[in-house]
Amino acid sequence: MVAKNYLDDFVAGLKEKKPQEKIVKSYLGRMRLLNREFGRHERSGAKATLLQQMEADIVRMAVMRLWVKFRNERMRNRIGMVIHDAVYVEAPEAEAQQARHWMKVIMKEAVEMPFVRLEIDLD
Repeated sequence: MVAKNYLDDFVAGLKEKKPQEKIVKSYLGRMRLLNREFGRHERSGAKATLLQQMEADIVRMAVMRLWVKFRNERMRNRIGMVIHDAVYVEAPEAEAQQARHWMKVIMKEAVEMPFVRLEIDLD
């Protein structure tokens, strides 16, 4: 319920602003202007935008930290691609377990989330 309250408070704050001030700001500071009248669909869109930006920022932070860790450990792993919330890593067989370990640790701790626990699935 804490996440729902957060989103509801976020939307309530937007409803009180002038159209040119209705901005969704991401965790890393990216901004999107919501320059329409604020009906039911726009409220849903504002929530979706906030959540999608948070997700993208979390994945971006995790991938950057993972790349640095692989480089500092002189691992031969390669981040192949990132699609939405999935990160694909290519690793030599000898380093696969170590890569899985660092992926789980680094991605889980990418950002501090005040009201949700991040879950990592490595399959």
